[in-house]
Amino acid sequence: MGITPSDAWLEEPKRELPANFLECLRAVLDQAQHQISLNGASAEDAIAKVIDERKQARANKDWATSDRLRDALLHCGVALKDSKDGTTWSIAE
Repeated sequence: MGITPSDAWLEEPKRELPANFLECLRAVLDQAQHQISLNGASAEDAIAKVIDERKQARANKDWATSDRLRDALLHCGVALKDSKDGTTWSIAE
């Protein structure tokens, strides 16, 4: 068939945040009426701000807010994982 096998076939495709991530996150947070300022923030800084806000909501046992913040990030392409060491994020599949 003329196809040469390549190790690249086994590599995970590189995932990136959507180009409009910050706009998406701002819109979702505004719709949910969360007052988190993202002005001038990079995507990573914005994610960290939302995670910090979610951490505070969880500390206050405000599970609804915690869930809405997690869902806002997921809607924009970021998955959160909670562990005993804290919360980490990755680009959602």
